[in-house]
Amino acid sequence: MSEPKYEVVTRGIIDGEKVEEVRARLRKLIKNKQVSLDPIIDQAELVVKRDLDLQTAKKYREGFHRAGVICELRRQDETLEAMVCPNCGFRQPKAEACI
Repeated sequence: MSEPKYEVVTRGIIDGEKVEEVRARLRKLIKNKQVSLDPIIDQAELVVKRDLDLQTAKKYREGFHRAGVICELRRQDETLEAMVCPNCGFRQPKAEACI
């Protein structure tokens, strides 16, 4: 059986962090200058990386934490039929619309 895969999910900014300072640290972390940082900062739950092994997922979580963003790791359960909303990135059980 193959190794489980994980996704990194943002949960908001760490209490006490200033938005502009977090934005500046994220800009250094994310090399692609054209990526909007607003969804990472504004959305309560956003999948920022998926299909990672556990060690790599932990590195991403720690990088985002150093930037001032709370992240959690979720195991991607291939047996669960799921969908990812194309608008907000929320992973949920398969449905007609995003919850």
